[in-house]
Amino acid sequence: PLINHINEIIKSNKKHLLEYKKLNKKFKESITSISHDIRTPLTSAGGYIQMIKGNTLTEEEKDTYLNIIMDKFNVLKLLLDQLFEYARLDGGEITLNIEDINAENVFTDTLALYYEAFCKKGIEPEITLLEKKCMVQADVNALKRIFSNILYNALVHGEEGYKMSVEEQDEYYVFCFSNKAEPMNEEELSNIFERFYIRDTGKEKKTTGLGLAIAKRFVEQMGGKIYARYQNEVFSVVVELKKDK
Repeated sequence: PLINHINEIIKSNKKHLLEYKKLNKKFKESITSISHDIRTPLTSAGGYIQMIKGNTLTEEEKDTYLNIIMDKFNVLKLLLDQLFEYARLDGGEITLNIEDINAENVFTDTLALYYEAFCKKGIEPEITLLEKKCMVQADVNALKRIFSNILYNALVHGEEGYKMSVEEQDEYYVFCFSNKAEPMNEEELSNIFERFYIRDTGKEKKTTGLGLAIAKRFVEQMGGKIYARYQNEVFSVVVELKKDK
């Protein structure tokens, strides 16, 4: 009957309107978050520059403030770089070069890049390897980005108990990054890979909330899986990549 058809159209329009409102709200929240994250380090750096220009500081104080300014601008650069990368991913502008890759080599090479950062925290991560070729079909640069983003996130938010491992499970090679963390509920875990999501722990923000979102996009483009879990005070990010048969 015509009346039923009209009712279906009305229901469909209402559904689309609600979806549009949700997307519009998320867009506005994203813009607000980006604006805040850009303004905060700029404002802070500007304050320290004014103090240096005041000519009332010792050379040691100037060096300290210059290091702080550099740190603020590095945070800003990270935000802009990841924002640009995510926008390109979202727009389908990044084409992956899929080839045979030994993923364990990429894993260990990326860990080596962060060795000094772990040392500065006085931490020696526990690393478990298969010590065999873990051949997968992947883009080497995307895989480096995935591991790098996860490690950076762990360094910023973790404190101790760092463990990184490679395991073999059925048709997958499994790369696990773990560290001790404050309790997390299911809602927080489900939001980990959402863009701009940063868990509110009361600490200064040093991440953009885009790193894990970018990692997820790359993993999924390569046919893999990525997920987070929290068990016995340990937070883990797990990447599963299909074996190259």
